[in-house]
Amino acid sequence: MAKRSGTAPPGHTLAHVMASLEGRAERWGRNYAEFYTLIGRCIAEWAVLEEWLFKCCYECLGPYEQSAIVYYKQPGVEVRLTLVDELVRSVLPKPAKKSGSHPHPFVKAWEDVSKNIRSLLSVRRRLAHQPVSEIKNYLGYLGVVAGVADPIFQVHASQHERLREREAEKKPLFKPDLENHLKRLAEVTLELEQFYEMLLARPSKSPPPSEEQSP
Repeated sequence: MAKRSGTAPPGHTLAHVMASLEGRAERWGRNYAEFYTLIGRCIAEWAVLEEWLFKCCYECLGPYEQSAIVYYKQPGVEVRLTLVDELVRSVLPKPAKKSGSHPHPFVKAWEDVSKNIRSLLSVRRRLAHQPVSEIKNYLGYLGVVAGVADPIFQVHASQHERLREREAEKKPLFKPDLENHLKRLAEVTLELEQFYEMLLARPSKSPPPSEEQSP
């Protein structure tokens, strides 16, 4: 029987393992920073979107100080969006007939924008309230010399939150998910900005209701 060599296989020396671990630590720091930077950019873009949402509120409600009080008293983006939705619809042209007529193009534009905003709210809530953690790849640690232990971060429901069935079914958010969210959020923010310009150019306010329409 051949005797086992006392020399470590190529690539498995202590120095090589330590170098691999140092390389992983560097990648960990880089991936960690990139992931949290993406979260920060998403939150910052939501702040920009809210600026335009408030401008829509102000344009419909006015004056400025009272608009700010009413808008920022609402607890959260979803409730604020519901407020602005009602205000915007109150100042946009109404259909000529109550049934059978198409909505004004400005109304259709607002419906599209508000629908797109609502479609992004779920991810926003997760970014604001769910924890971030690294996927633990213990097999990767054992095979570190093969370079298979690259760190991956995720936004995910907490152990307690996963007790709710609908939360348990949600998949974690990874870096590509955040990149896609940021891209889509920037597009929707631009749509809202463009709608605000339409709101400024809207037709004159509707005349007050006639006596027959008054309560």
